[in-house]
Parts: sequence; C-alpha cells; structure tokens
Amino acid sequence: MLKFNYFSFYLILCILVKSLQVNNITNLIEIQNKINQNYAVDCFSDSYSATRDEYFKNKWTEVISSVTKDDMNVLVYPMCLRLFQLGNTLGYFFNEIACAAMSGAHFISIKKNFEIKEYESLVTVGKNQFEFFNNLPDIILNPNHENGDKIRNKVRDNCICTQYCWENNNAPWLHQTEIIGEYVRKAINAYLKVADTSGGTLINSTTDYLYKPENNNSSKLPLIPDIAIQYRCGDNIGFGKTRYGLLPFYSMINIIKNSSIKNYIYVLADSPSRQITSPYSSRCGIILQSLLDNLKKHFPSSIIAIKRGGDQFLDYARLAYSPTTICSASTFCLWPALANNKGKIYFPLTPLIANSWDINTAANITLPQWNWITDSEIIKDFKQFRPWTALINALETEPLIPTLNKPLESTNLGIKSSNSNVDEKKFHNRNRMREVDLINDWKLPIFPLNAPSKEYISRSYETTNISLTHDKLVPRHLWIAVRNRSEELNVQMPGLFERNPNWFVHVEGNYEKDLFMNETFANTSLLWAYHILSHQVGAAKADIWRYAVLWTYGGAYIDDDSDMKVPLDKVIEPLDSLIVSYEQNGFNGDRCYIPKYHLSDVYVYEKNNTARNLNVFYGKILLNWAIISAPRHPIITRTIENLVEGKITIFTLIYYIFYYLYYIK
Repeated sequence: MLKFNYFSFYLILCILVKSLQVNNITNLIEIQNKINQNYAVDCFSDSYSATRDEYFKNKWTEVISSVTKDDMNVLVYPMCLRLFQLGNTLGYFFNEIACAAMSGAHFISIKKNFEIKEYESLVTVGKNQFEFFNNLPDIILNPNHENGDKIRNKVRDNCICTQYCWENNNAPWLHQTEIIGEYVRKAINAYLKVADTSGGTLINSTTDYLYKPENNNSSKLPLIPDIAIQYRCGDNIGFGKTRYGLLPFYSMINIIKNSSIKNYIYVLADSPSRQITSPYSSRCGIILQSLLDNLKKHFPSSIIAIKRGGDQFLDYARLAYSPTTICSASTFCLWPALANNKGKIYFPLTPLIANSWDINTAANITLPQWNWITDSEIIKDFKQFRPWTALINALETEPLIPTLNKPLESTNLGIKSSNSNVDEKKFHNRNRMREVDLINDWKLPIFPLNAPSKEYISRSYETTNISLTHDKLVPRHLWIAVRNRSEELNVQMPGLFERNPNWFVHVEGNYEKDLFMNETFANTSLLWAYHILSHQVGAAKADIWRYAVLWTYGGAYIDDDSDMKVPLDKVIEPLDSLIVSYEQNGFNGDRCYIPKYHLSDVYVYEKNNTARNLNVFYGKILLNWAIISAPRHPIITRTIENLVEGKITIFTLIYYIFYYLYYIK
C-alpha cells in the first residue's frame, strides 16, 4: 500500500509538471503569434543583436502579461537568417538561445525572415530550400525557469555580448556547444530528407576540380567524404586581418596522414562569384590548384574533389558527418563542426573564434571531438609576398623553426585537444591581463614611482631596420592605434609610412596597448582609469593609451583614418617639444566640457583672465587625432592628470552616494 502511495504521488507529480510545461508552451506560442500578428519587427543589424537590451527595456512585457499572469521571462529574437554570411547570422541566433538557456529564460523567435539569394546553387526547389532554417528551434521552454529577478540578474551577468559574439571568449554559446550541435544536426537532417542526393556529390565542370587515380573507374562520388576540408579563400585573402587567413597546406596534410580513412577527400571552397570584384578572388583558383597538386602528391590513391560553391546546406552535412573535418578561420565551419559528434574536428587558432589567439588563450570547447591546430599559424599578412605567388611556397613549405603557437602539452601532430584539464577560473579571466580593484586602485599615484626610460626597447613582435637618430627633442616614433595589429590598414597609411622612411612605425592593437599599459603603468591610477573602460569603447581607451605612450617615449601619434601629407621631419624643428592643432569647427562659446578637466577656450580664457576677443585658440577645440610630443612634456603630463582626476571625481561621487545609502542610512 505504501509503495502504491509513493507511486501514485510520483505519477501525479509527473502529470502536474507535464501539464505545467504544456501550459507554458501554449503561452509561448500565443505570445509568439501576438507579436507576429500585431507588431512590425525589424531585423537586427549585422553588427548588433538587441535581444538583451530589449529584454531590459521590457519591450515585450505588455504582450507577455496579456497572455499570462505568471512571472514569465522570455528572450525574443527576430529570426532573420540568410544563406550569405550563414555562419554570422547563425552565430547571433545560437548565442541568444545560449543566453536564455544559461539564464533560465524561455526563448522565442519571431518574424521569420529567411533570405536565399543563391537559390540556383541549391539542389532543392521552392519551399524545400528553407527546410534547414525552418527546422531550427523557434520556441524553447527552459525547464529551469525561475522568478524574474533571478533571471534578470543572470541575463545581466551571462549575456554581456551583443556584437560579434563568436569572437568573445565569455559569450554564452561557448557553454552550450553540445545543444547547439544538436540543433544544427536536426536542421541538416531535415534538409537531407527533402534534398535529392541520389547522385551523391556532383561536380561542376566549370568551377570544380576532380582528381581520380588511374585505376579508379567509379562514376559516383559519395555525399559524405572521409575527409572534409572547408577552405575559405576569395574575400578571405582580401581581408588581411588577424581573424582571417589561409591554413598552410602542410598542416592539413599532417592531419590527413594520421586519419585512418582517406579514400575521399573533399575541399569545400567559396564560390568564385563571392566578392567577384576583389582582385584577390581570382587568385584563389591558383591557390586551390596548388592545394590539389599537394594533396595528389601525398595521397595518390585518394579521390580528391575541390568544390567551389554549390549547395551550402549539403556542405554543412559533409562537415557535420565526415570522420575528419578540417576548418578554415571561418564562422561558416564553426556550427557544423559543433554538430559533428562522430568524427574529429580540427580548427585553426584564430581570435575570430572566442579570441583564441594561441593555444594558451584558446577557448576551452569541451566537446571530445574538438582539436585546435597548433603546428602552424594561419597566414594573414598577404602583402608581405612579392610577387604574390610567393604565398604558394609559404603554404606548401613546413618551416624548420617550430611555430610560436606551441601547445602546453604537445602531441606528434602539434594538436591540442580542448578536452583537457583547464583551470576554469583562469580560463575565464586570462584575457584580463590585470584585475582592477575598483575600490582601491583609483587611490594609487597617477604615474609610476620609477619612471621608465625614455629610450624605447623594441618588443618581440616588432621588426625594424631603422636606427633612430636623436637630433631633435621629438624622437622618431610614429604611433598608430588599431583594433588588431595585423588588420589591413586604411588606404592612406602606406603613403604616410613612405613619406617618413626614417621613423619607427608602431602599429598597436588592443592586445599591445593592454600589454604596454600593464607593464609600464602597473600600480597606478592611470592603469585603473584605462581598465575601467571596455574595449567596446575602444576610442576612449585609445585616448588614454596615446597620452601614456607619448608621455613615456614621445613621438607622433596619428589616427589610423587620418593622414599628414607633409613629411614629419619637415614639420618638426629641432627644439619643438609639442605640436598640436585644432578642429575646423568651433563650439560657439558653449561649455562643452567641464573646464576643470578639459582643455578648451573657456578654461584658458578664465585661467589667464584674458578677454574673449583675444581668441587664444581661435574659437576652436584642440584635436587629438594628431599629437607630436617630446617625452614627459608638461602639457601631456597635466592632460593625464586631468583625465584621471576627472574619472576619480565621478567615481568617488557615485561611490560615496552608494556608501551613504547602504551603510549609513
């Protein structure tokens, strides 16, 4: 009787839980329908997902409340997906799903908007072309749903990323890779059911390359190969940025040699029509032909196909189901790679994926099939090759000197599996080169107690043949701030460098700026002021860095989107110690800034008790896109002091208000 009572209680409990889930799903469907029927919803931009911000602005609270009185927290995402840039559009979608899963919120997608401009490349027709998109989840009931305040706090803590989240090493998707893989597999399987794949893998004689051994007479290629290589070329060459590049041929060959089955090797490259106007796109044919020649040389018994374009959803199937999948630095390959739960995945180290610059900062993707490639670095700087065909030799030739990307635990392939013991706390904090103590660090001195030498010591990542001469007070350092050091510079920069051949050019990315600030201004309030700013407001951080580096070493700072047509040596006289200019537009006497902390006409007039018509700065605002200074100049010194003191004033005001409210009152 007792057992029956326990069983009855358990059965009733299961029925109640199931009933609650059904009721919640019904509510979510009604919410989704109401929004779709009654609201005009736009797609988010390619560089920003507003789901988190709309959630905190309670954009859909009224709709949710009209459906249920329960405290239901729902993340709402306009489901705008397109075949072009498929990896990026899926990236935003999966990151919002992961945000909801981690935070205990439900998820619904609204206003399905699917775009397939390349419809002629698909083997399906009509509505079947959208089968992959239609089988991605549009309603997800979170079984761990909690009350509103808890969920809001979790969304605030977990979902900090709103743009390019595949690059963020704290983004939610990194913690939901297994479930994302399941969603991708389901969508791929649905597409395969409606696609005519009876002919296997089809070869386009106009764009594709095919190699067969002489003794092989097979007429049909299987849909899924033994080795699937996604090799993004085309516009990938033209970017010339740190996130993108070409994986050397020898790295792929090393992986294939250690694969047990290699009868069929497919290289999946982008279509020749992608970025067809780019001068680099035409070179891909030569690169891919060289790749084919190298694969034939090492694997003469294999059938090798290089497909340039075609049905991208079938490419997803190949990448998700091949026993061995090798990816390029591309978000396109990321999602089917996560879906491949039977084979092995090899991905190049790239900041494009969770800021994985090298094996020591690589994201800890815990899927057992995932491996980071560490025996080579992707080739990013294509302008170093003259003529450009010298790039082919670099792709083919394995260097005698080991790569700098050495793993913490090496293997015979130079591949480090992410399924290893990694200190979780260190993993999440490693990109923060110094933890900032917001309560105490603002009290530190502004400048280092032991000022660094004014003589510049070259960093390990710099190469120069320039020997600096010291015939002027301003040393010949030209400082350029960028987001990443290897990004393709704006078109006017090479001309600037050519006009100043005797100047030591420093192109500094966020990583190098952080490194300089942490090393040079350790234990200072200037470092505190620098670190309380996020790289999402990179211009503000660059402001602090430019003053700091000019104070330390001197030289000329110029914005990367600006230029000086006159050589710097003609501008700077031997005894010049500071050269600044002013903006073309004046501020018409308005107090645009707090005078105590910003250099402006008003402050100069008041400090010197000068008449307004004296026009000390011609009614203009001093600019900072170009500053030329000797090291330790007093005006640069005072600028830094004002900058830090201004931040401390605002910070201490907020701090003491909260201190009063919470501890005194």
